[in-house]
Amino acid sequence: MAPQIKEHEKAYGCCTLRRIHPRPTGTHGCLYARAEKRDMTDKLKRTHSANRKLATSLELSNKALKEANQKIEQLFVELEETRLRHLVDECELRKRSELDDLKNEYVAMVSHELRSPLTSVRGSVGILAAGLMGPVNDKAAKLFHIALSNLDRMIRLVNDVLSLERIASGTTSFQVQECSLVDLAQQAIETMMPTAHALNVELTVPAATQASDRKLFFHGDPDKVLQVLINLLSNAIKFSSPQGEVVLDIQASVDQLTLRISDEGRGIPEGQLEKVFERFRQLEHDDARRLGGTGLGLAICRAIVEQHGGAIWAERNSGKGTSFLVTLPRATHKLHTEEPAEKAYARAASLARRPQAENELQRCPQSQPTRGSGQREGTLTP
Repeated sequence: MAPQIKEHEKAYGCCTLRRIHPRPTGTHGCLYARAEKRDMTDKLKRTHSANRKLATSLELSNKALKEANQKIEQLFVELEETRLRHLVDECELRKRSELDDLKNEYVAMVSHELRSPLTSVRGSVGILAAGLMGPVNDKAAKLFHIALSNLDRMIRLVNDVLSLERIASGTTSFQVQECSLVDLAQQAIETMMPTAHALNVELTVPAATQASDRKLFFHGDPDKVLQVLINLLSNAIKFSSPQGEVVLDIQASVDQLTLRISDEGRGIPEGQLEKVFERFRQLEHDDARRLGGTGLGLAICRAIVEQHGGAIWAERNSGKGTSFLVTLPRATHKLHTEEPAEKAYARAASLARRPQAENELQRCPQSQPTRGSGQREGTLTP
């Protein structure tokens, strides 16, 4: 039986030795042993090379895996930091909103409490100034006049604060109906005409705006919109120079009306065009300090216009003076109505009397607060 020949023996010529003698000895045995050794060495080299390649591949894979793990860990750290930061911001926002709501309600409560005694004091001083309780000499009459003037100013301030808070909180009821902006503008001009004549200021309305066939109807509360027009005209007249001109113009588009009131006064600096709508904000020049005012008129105007779904802003004229623009949508606008003023007033009074109110405000609320409870959406309808 011939000996079996292995594959590696064929490769190195060992098969010849096998054929010559199945168990070579001597020289043939040495050759065979050398071939066997060379074969094992080559196998070890190939195995070592394969292992080295595998080790290199595993090392690269391990390095890539470590880098990926580091990136994932860094991402988790960043996500956690972002989450915590958002939680802190949300907590601060809720706390600030709660404080702001309490502040507004407290201001409304204090203003409400001040109005009654101020009205009573004003009535009493008025009776004394009129001489109904006895004769009044010139010096006393002058003092009474100063007292009445300041009392009237305080009452106007309290009323403005109450009006602004009620409008901003949604507790003011709007008597909405279809009304003509042209008619309201005419009423405002008639109301302010005596003041304009007294200050030697001319009120002008373009002929196109006065045309009887351009009623320019919209849905809104006529009394509130008239209040806006009178306030804007009053400011324009007060800050106009003698023999100046105040122009009221109305433009219409398919979906909105745009009212512009322009004056020829000193004008508002570019940096204060938006600030004038802030609460208790007055212009920083001598005329503003001389003419006085509560600094709430334009804030009330913006609140009313925004409740109607419109916008109000100021622009500098190309020549001199300032223009105030108001846009009002012609279609019925939806707005939010909130808890009645009595409930908000009672809640603010209750919080104000509680000793732990301050501690409660420092605690981060668990849910997003809203202005008033039971908020619902209603439609402006007549």
